[in-house]
Amino acid sequence: GKETVSGLAEDIDDNGMLILKLRSGLRRRISSGDITHLR
Repeated sequence: GKETVSGLAEDIDDNGMLILKLRSGLRRRISSGDITHLR
């Protein structure tokens, strides 16, 4: 299913996954194919 998360892109890991810091302070790894940038 689709999920909407909001945060700051911090880094890319060794596997090419985006590391996103969420507003809660948690970090989440996300595949680039799973991302849509919204303003």
